[in-house]
Amino acid sequence: MFSDHRQDSNWRLVLDIDLAAVIEGTRLAVNLMTTKNEAALRPPPPPPATATTLGASATPEARAPQRFARGGVVVNVASAAGLFPMPFAPVYAAAKAGVVMFCRSLESLTHREGTPVAVRLKIKL
Repeated sequence: MFSDHRQDSNWRLVLDIDLAAVIEGTRLAVNLMTTKNEAALRPPPPPPATATTLGASATPEARAPQRFARGGVVVNVASAAGLFPMPFAPVYAAAKAGVVMFCRSLESLTHREGTPVAVRLKIKL
């Protein structure tokens, strides 16, 4: 891998996509699910009498803005590359191993702190 100059620049991209993006997405999801969002908890104002943006058959639920409940579940997916050595793709394997350990670490942390968010890991074989 490191002897091939064409692949030398790709390792950071692999880590960004396969590990950093998972961490950032999880961080954003946990923050959203644990932050008390007063505006999201208030009922939406009634639509104007002349508004027909969704049509007359739309239900009030369809017209209401999306609200997020407090708490939830984050599911991250890793491949078997996170569990077994992959000599032909060592950076990818390292990134997936990072996802596995990141999720396992968060599972115990959120359980211990009583956070209403669960982080789960699904490994695709």
